[in-house]
Amino acid sequence: MRVENSILIIGASSTPDPSLNQIIIEKGLIPRNLTFDTVTATRLPSSMPKCIILALQDDDVDYVTILDRVQSAFPDFNIPVLALVSSIPPFEIEEFDSVLMRPCHPEQIFMRAAALIRLSEMEREISLRLKTLNQNFGFDTSIVPDENKEQLSILFIGKASPEFMVIINALQKNNVQVIAAFTSFTAFDYLYEKTFDAVVMNGLESTEPAFTVAETMRKNASLFHVPALLLVNGRTFTDRDTAYEHGISDVISSESHVDEIRARVTEQANFHRTHTNLKRVFGNLGGDACFDQATGLYNSKFFNTHLKRLNAYYGPKTLPISLCLIRVKFDNDQLSKVSLTSAYQQVANLIKNLLRLQDLVGRLDNGVFAVAFPGQTPDQLRSVTNRISSILECAAITDPLTNDALKVKLEVSLNTLNNMGLQTSAA
Repeated sequence: MRVENSILIIGASSTPDPSLNQIIIEKGLIPRNLTFDTVTATRLPSSMPKCIILALQDDDVDYVTILDRVQSAFPDFNIPVLALVSSIPPFEIEEFDSVLMRPCHPEQIFMRAAALIRLSEMEREISLRLKTLNQNFGFDTSIVPDENKEQLSILFIGKASPEFMVIINALQKNNVQVIAAFTSFTAFDYLYEKTFDAVVMNGLESTEPAFTVAETMRKNASLFHVPALLLVNGRTFTDRDTAYEHGISDVISSESHVDEIRARVTEQANFHRTHTNLKRVFGNLGGDACFDQATGLYNSKFFNTHLKRLNAYYGPKTLPISLCLIRVKFDNDQLSKVSLTSAYQQVANLIKNLLRLQDLVGRLDNGVFAVAFPGQTPDQLRSVTNRISSILECAAITDPLTNDALKVKLEVSLNTLNNMGLQTSAA
């Protein structure tokens, strides 16, 4: 079955949302638009989408039949579903993987869909990686540890206004740990010292401090994926495009019902917690036979073995696998073995923190690191490789013996691995 880098949008209107379509195109995916009637009356696209966005206008739509029709066309695949609704559902609907309340910004819709796609791809990669571990390295997959089930932890940043306190109280009543930082300076102390599942910032009086925090988070490897939500006055706030450009994950109107706000905060936090748990648990399975002891990344044997499995899986579905090679040198070419090993380990930690679980990361040789990106083209990965380069070049890599800073020299290449062979394009 052919899988396409597309998002299927199903709604009542025969006129597609141009803003949402444009965002999807800009992010490197293809928007496919169908109406409720055409889903049941005509043939569906022959290629499976990565996500379904169901734009509901009222409660009269038989969404169960619509989704059954789509899912039955692509058996053996669990396509994630994002529902856009006008009122809060009275109970959890199992057919929906996520729900967004209108009005919602196109960027907000895409980011939520992208999160669902990422979780779906993670689950797929976990299945494939466990097969490689079991079939090629004799790993017993029955000993996979349980995930972290501790209560969610949310950092609130900003003035303790009444609107802010209502949300904090609602979250605490739902067994969510809330820590408050009333200034940006205090917030950064917390962010660098503790681990949070999400950050909520008060932008009711001013958004500039929140934008500064979000921008800084997106430049930090360990904070890059932490959701940053902004509380605003929905009647007067008009800078949603700017907010998302600065790295805000979701913009929440203070006029929304507290249950909706609580649900949106906890959903973002749960997404991040799930991603973090899966990466922690499954990213370290395999033992000495699979890992490079100096860096903690996969060794060349496991990397190449699993890459073959990925190619066998993605090739028939006409989905690419992009391969990024990162060659690292330092300005000091007289480093001792201890210093060089430490420097490589520091680089490896930065690379690993920037990437997702489904991205296969390995150390192939001294100073040579590799990342395989299943299902993504080089064009879709430009921002990723640029981010890796910029963070590594600015990173505080030090010689443990002298505490001297080491300047990193990088050579990054990005290739597409497919059934036709290796096609090279410069990163």
